[in-house]
Amino acid sequence: MVKHHPLTLEEVVDHCRALAYAIIEIPHPVVKELLMYILSERLELLNHTLDMEVLAE
Repeated sequence: MVKHHPLTLEEVVDHCRALAYAIIEIPHPVVKELLMYILSERLELLNHTLDMEVLAE
């Protein structure tokens, strides 16, 4: 069984980097659009995670 845990800041950053790289390298426009949508969600998560860390300090 897979255990789900909140992503760390480093994991979210890694996801964003991998998605950005894939968007640049993959030529298929539909795939690029889907990856850009996922990237925008990850960037939103990254922003939220950073906000939570600032509030926790």
